[in-house]
Amino acid sequence: MILTTKIYSIAMIVISMIVAIAIYYIMTNASKEDKRKQLDDLTSQLVNFVLYIWLAKILLNLSLFLEDPLAVLAYPSNGEAFYVATLFTVITIAIQSYRGKLQVIPLVLTFIPVFLISVFLFEFLQLTVMDDSFVIGNIVLSGLLIVSYYWMHEKVSVDLLLMVMVTGWSAGMLALTLIQPFVTLFDYLMKPWFIGVFFVVMFSLILLKRKRWEN
Repeated sequence: MILTTKIYSIAMIVISMIVAIAIYYIMTNASKEDKRKQLDDLTSQLVNFVLYIWLAKILLNLSLFLEDPLAVLAYPSNGEAFYVATLFTVITIAIQSYRGKLQVIPLVLTFIPVFLISVFLFEFLQLTVMDDSFVIGNIVLSGLLIVSYYWMHEKVSVDLLLMVMVTGWSAGMLALTLIQPFVTLFDYLMKPWFIGVFFVVMFSLILLKRKRWEN
Protein backbone atom coordinates (compact mmCIF):
# COMPACT_ATOMS: atom_id res chain seq x y z
CA MET A 1 0.00 0.00 0.00
CA ILE A 2 2.84 2.39 0.90
CA LEU A 3 4.66 1.55 -2.34
CA THR A 4 1.49 2.04 -4.40
CA THR A 5 0.83 5.41 -2.77
CA LYS A 6 4.43 6.45 -3.48
CA ILE A 7 4.07 5.45 -7.14
CA TYR A 8 0.96 7.62 -7.41
CA SER A 9 2.88 10.44 -5.74
CA ILE A 10 5.81 10.15 -8.17
CA ALA A 11 3.42 10.15 -11.13
CA MET A 12 1.73 13.30 -9.83
CA ILE A 13 5.11 14.99 -9.29
CA VAL A 14 6.12 14.24 -12.89
CA ILE A 15 2.79 15.49 -14.27
CA SER A 16 2.96 18.65 -12.13
CA MET A 17 6.52 19.40 -13.24
CA ILE A 18 5.74 18.93 -16.93
CA VAL A 19 2.67 21.18 -16.75
CA ALA A 20 4.57 23.78 -14.68
CA ILE A 21 7.40 23.89 -17.24
CA ALA A 22 4.86 24.29 -20.05
CA ILE A 23 3.12 27.15 -18.21
CA TYR A 24 6.46 28.84 -17.53
CA TYR A 25 7.43 28.54 -21.20
CA ILE A 26 4.14 30.13 -22.31
CA MET A 27 4.08 32.95 -19.75
CA THR A 28 7.74 34.01 -19.91
CA ASN A 29 8.58 36.91 -22.23
CA ALA A 30 12.17 35.84 -22.92
CA SER A 31 13.28 34.65 -26.35
CA LYS A 32 12.86 30.98 -27.27
CA GLU A 33 16.62 30.48 -27.10
CA ASP A 34 16.83 31.97 -23.60
CA LYS A 35 13.86 29.97 -22.35
CA ARG A 36 15.29 26.74 -23.72
CA LYS A 37 18.67 27.47 -22.14
CA GLN A 38 17.07 28.26 -18.79
CA LEU A 39 14.89 25.15 -18.88
CA ASP A 40 17.84 22.99 -19.93
CA ASP A 41 19.82 24.23 -16.92
CA LEU A 42 16.85 23.68 -14.62
CA THR A 43 16.18 20.19 -15.97
CA SER A 44 19.83 19.28 -15.48
CA GLN A 45 19.68 20.31 -11.82
CA LEU A 46 16.40 18.45 -11.30
CA VAL A 47 17.99 15.29 -12.69
CA ASN A 48 20.93 15.82 -10.33
CA PHE A 49 18.50 16.22 -7.44
CA VAL A 50 16.74 12.93 -8.24
CA LEU A 51 20.09 11.13 -8.46
CA TYR A 52 21.17 12.68 -5.17
CA ILE A 53 17.98 11.44 -3.49
CA TRP A 54 18.91 7.90 -4.51
CA LEU A 55 22.48 8.44 -3.33
CA ALA A 56 21.27 9.90 -0.04
CA LYS A 57 18.93 6.96 0.49
CA ILE A 58 21.89 4.60 0.07
CA LEU A 59 24.19 6.61 2.35
CA LEU A 60 21.57 6.89 5.08
CA ASN A 61 20.98 3.12 4.98
CA LEU A 62 24.50 2.02 4.06
CA SER A 63 24.73 -1.00 6.38
CA LEU A 64 21.40 -2.37 5.14
CA PHE A 65 22.36 -1.58 1.53
CA LEU A 66 25.54 -3.66 1.87
CA GLU A 67 23.50 -6.59 3.17
CA ASP A 68 20.43 -6.29 0.93
CA PRO A 69 20.64 -3.58 -1.80
CA LEU A 70 17.12 -4.23 -3.11
CA ALA A 71 15.61 -3.62 0.32
CA VAL A 72 16.98 -0.07 0.22
CA LEU A 73 16.47 0.72 -3.46
CA ALA A 74 12.88 -0.56 -3.53
CA TYR A 75 11.81 1.34 -0.42
CA PRO A 76 10.57 4.95 -0.87
CA SER A 77 12.97 7.70 0.17
CA ASN A 78 12.14 9.85 3.20
CA GLY A 79 12.54 13.44 4.33
CA GLU A 80 16.14 12.92 5.44
CA ALA A 81 17.09 11.83 1.91
CA PHE A 82 15.37 14.98 0.60
CA TYR A 83 17.42 17.18 2.95
CA VAL A 84 20.72 15.54 1.96
CA ALA A 85 19.83 15.76 -1.75
CA THR A 86 19.05 19.46 -1.31
CA LEU A 87 22.47 20.01 0.29
CA PHE A 88 24.25 18.12 -2.50
CA THR A 89 22.34 20.08 -5.15
CA VAL A 90 23.25 23.43 -3.58
CA ILE A 91 26.91 22.38 -3.45
CA THR A 92 26.79 21.27 -7.09
CA ILE A 93 25.26 24.58 -8.20
CA ALA A 94 27.87 26.52 -6.19
CA ILE A 95 30.73 24.58 -7.79
CA GLN A 96 29.33 25.00 -11.31
CA SER A 97 28.82 28.71 -10.69
CA TYR A 98 32.36 29.12 -9.33
CA ARG A 99 33.74 27.41 -12.44
CA GLY A 100 31.70 29.69 -14.69
CA LYS A 101 29.60 26.83 -16.08
CA LEU A 102 26.29 28.03 -14.66
CA GLN A 103 24.56 31.38 -14.13
CA VAL A 104 22.78 31.14 -10.79
CA ILE A 105 20.37 34.09 -11.02
CA PRO A 106 18.70 33.00 -14.31
CA LEU A 107 18.46 29.48 -12.89
CA VAL A 108 16.79 30.70 -9.69
CA LEU A 109 14.39 32.97 -11.60
CA THR A 110 13.39 29.96 -13.69
CA PHE A 111 13.16 27.65 -10.71
CA ILE A 112 10.86 29.83 -8.59
CA PRO A 113 7.78 29.90 -10.89
CA VAL A 114 8.27 26.29 -12.00
CA PHE A 115 8.60 25.18 -8.38
CA LEU A 116 5.59 27.15 -7.13
CA ILE A 117 3.32 26.11 -10.00
CA SER A 118 4.33 22.45 -9.69
CA VAL A 119 3.73 22.54 -5.92
CA PHE A 120 0.29 24.07 -6.46
CA LEU A 121 -0.63 21.45 -9.08
CA PHE A 122 0.78 18.54 -7.07
CA GLU A 123 -1.04 19.52 -3.89
CA PHE A 124 -4.25 20.09 -5.86
CA LEU A 125 -3.95 16.55 -7.25
CA GLN A 126 -3.29 15.28 -3.73
CA LEU A 127 -6.50 16.96 -2.59
CA THR A 128 -8.70 15.81 -5.46
CA VAL A 129 -7.23 12.37 -6.22
CA MET A 130 -5.88 11.23 -2.84
CA ASP A 131 -8.44 13.17 -0.74
CA ASP A 132 -5.68 14.63 1.46
CA SER A 133 -7.12 17.65 3.27
CA PHE A 134 -3.78 18.52 4.93
CA VAL A 135 -2.53 19.97 1.62
CA ILE A 136 -5.00 22.88 1.60
CA GLY A 137 -2.53 25.11 3.43
CA ASN A 138 0.16 24.35 0.84
CA ILE A 139 -2.27 25.09 -1.98
CA VAL A 140 -3.13 28.49 -0.50
CA LEU A 141 0.53 29.33 0.21
CA SER A 142 1.82 28.36 -3.24
CA GLY A 143 -1.12 30.10 -4.91
CA LEU A 144 -0.42 33.36 -3.08
CA LEU A 145 3.28 33.16 -3.92
CA ILE A 146 2.55 32.50 -7.61
CA VAL A 147 0.33 35.59 -7.79
CA SER A 148 2.93 37.63 -5.90
CA TYR A 149 5.75 36.47 -8.16
CA TYR A 150 4.04 37.34 -11.43
CA TRP A 151 2.82 40.65 -10.03
CA MET A 152 6.28 41.64 -8.75
CA HIS A 153 8.83 40.11 -11.12
CA GLU A 154 8.87 43.00 -13.61
CA LYS A 155 8.28 45.75 -11.01
CA VAL A 156 11.00 45.21 -8.40
CA SER A 157 14.69 44.38 -8.35
CA VAL A 158 15.82 40.77 -8.54
CA ASP A 159 17.24 40.74 -5.00
CA LEU A 160 14.01 42.12 -3.51
CA LEU A 161 11.95 39.58 -5.45
CA LEU A 162 14.12 36.74 -4.17
CA MET A 163 13.91 38.04 -0.59
CA VAL A 164 10.11 38.18 -0.76
CA MET A 165 9.84 34.68 -2.23
CA VAL A 166 12.25 33.09 0.25
CA THR A 167 10.72 34.89 3.23
CA GLY A 168 7.15 34.24 2.10
CA TRP A 169 7.68 30.52 1.51
CA SER A 170 9.69 29.97 4.69
CA ALA A 171 7.30 31.94 6.91
CA GLY A 172 4.30 30.24 5.33
CA MET A 173 5.73 26.75 5.79
CA LEU A 174 6.73 27.46 9.40
CA ALA A 175 3.23 28.78 10.08
CA LEU A 176 1.76 25.57 8.65
CA THR A 177 3.93 23.49 11.01
CA LEU A 178 2.28 25.31 13.92
CA ILE A 179 -1.31 24.70 12.84
CA GLN A 180 -1.01 21.24 11.25
CA PRO A 181 0.22 17.90 12.62
CA PHE A 182 2.76 17.76 9.80
CA VAL A 183 3.73 19.60 6.61
CA THR A 184 4.98 18.00 3.41
CA LEU A 185 6.56 19.12 0.16
CA PHE A 186 6.02 16.75 -2.75
CA ASP A 187 5.08 14.16 -0.11
CA TYR A 188 8.36 14.62 1.80
CA LEU A 189 8.06 15.61 5.44
CA MET A 190 9.28 19.17 6.08
CA LYS A 191 10.65 19.70 9.58
CA PRO A 192 10.85 23.22 11.08
CA TRP A 193 14.64 23.07 11.48
CA PHE A 194 15.11 22.39 7.76
CA ILE A 195 12.83 25.28 6.80
CA GLY A 196 14.70 27.56 9.21
CA VAL A 197 18.13 26.54 7.90
CA PHE A 198 16.91 26.97 4.32
CA PHE A 199 15.71 30.50 5.10
CA VAL A 200 18.92 31.57 6.86
CA VAL A 201 21.19 30.15 4.14
CA MET A 202 19.18 31.47 1.19
CA PHE A 203 18.63 34.92 2.73
CA SER A 204 22.33 35.20 3.57
CA LEU A 205 23.30 34.27 0.01
CA ILE A 206 20.90 36.89 -1.38
CA LEU A 207 22.38 39.58 0.89
CA LEU A 208 25.90 38.54 -0.12
CA LYS A 209 24.97 38.70 -3.79
CA ARG A 210 23.33 42.09 -3.23
CA LYS A 211 26.52 43.52 -1.72
CA ARG A 212 28.51 42.27 -4.71
CA TRP A 213 26.06 43.95 -7.11
CA GLU A 214 26.36 47.23 -5.18
CA ASN A 215 30.15 47.06 -5.36
